[in-house]
Amino acid sequence: ARRAEAAWIADWISTHCGPGLPYKDTALLLRKTSSLEIYLQALKERGIPYAVEADKYFYGAQEVLDFTNLLRALDDPGDRAAVAGLMRSPLLGLSDQEIYDLARAKGLSLDSAPPVAAGLSRRSLAVLSDFSRMTDRLRSFAGREPLDEFVSRVLGETFLLELCAAAYHHEQTAANLGKYRRLARSANESRGATLKEFIASVVRSMDEDSLKEGESPLADEQFDAVRILSIHKAKGLEYGTVFLADMGGR
Repeated sequence: ARRAEAAWIADWISTHCGPGLPYKDTALLLRKTSSLEIYLQALKERGIPYAVEADKYFYGAQEVLDFTNLLRALDDPGDRAAVAGLMRSPLLGLSDQEIYDLARAKGLSLDSAPPVAAGLSRRSLAVLSDFSRMTDRLRSFAGREPLDEFVSRVLGETFLLELCAAAYHHEQTAANLGKYRRLARSANESRGATLKEFIASVVRSMDEDSLKEGESPLADEQFDAVRILSIHKAKGLEYGTVFLADMGGR
């Protein structure tokens, strides 16, 4: 029922919002955020921009996971879990079978050439070889420049932002990675964090169920996006169109 309702709401917004009815004049109100992902997915599938007032979905966004895996692999090329996740990302695009074959051949690492026994395609071998050279070069900057500058360098030279934005949810994905960069700047300015310390803090945040971290900080008045918030947070606010979602949920 929730998915059907989410699809109907998203279809209505997609049909009616635009130049005559800005997205930001529409609000989606929820009694609680446990069903939020269902409604977000419906909006994402239709390319509808949105801004969530408060949720814990930033650290669960796929582009954030991909970038964290990239930083972890740069810090430790032998981090098998991070390398496996990175290989499935838009940066490398290996198939699950190829990753499985690499794991069996003990080739889940960026600091050595893929073993011949893995039987990878020519395309995958070339991609891994090029990527390994790139990460070797990037690794030489780690610790030699401020954390936020290093994070910006990684984003720029790997084209992760552009690749993930095309593969996932466009402006929302780009905004989330922009927020990631700002988190690195904050960590550098407040405590002079190293790459390893910053990664550890991000991983801790991913594991903390109580953390409240919004997706992208795009909910300013100028950003034309559907506002998604709890009924409690909507007190005193006004919108031209309001959807009260999941009212029958428990």
